[in-house]
Amino acid sequence: MGSTSGSAKKAKSDSGSRDSKKKKRQKHPDAPKRPPSAFMLFINSERENIKAKNPQAKLTEIAKIAGALWQEMKEDAKQKYSDEAAKRKEEYLQKLQSLPPVSSSS
Repeated sequence: MGSTSGSAKKAKSDSGSRDSKKKKRQKHPDAPKRPPSAFMLFINSERENIKAKNPQAKLTEIAKIAGALWQEMKEDAKQKYSDEAAKRKEEYLQKLQSLPPVSSSS
């Protein structure tokens, strides 16, 4: 009994997976890279300090340490990074608006 229900589940999941994939939205070839978030600005600025204090730490451990530091930070300390992220996002949006539309005929 158990084996028939397992195969029925597998057949059910296989049938809809290929047909339901979404097409990727066409990206403008000259589009700028998305701006970093406030947290990414923070981690980029603190990565070397964290590495210096934890020379044996792997990349994942560094990310965990940085995440813990970010959580402990007060909002006014985070504001510096939030302001920079907002400024970069505004510049990014202005650049996106100035791009000509992508032609769909290729």
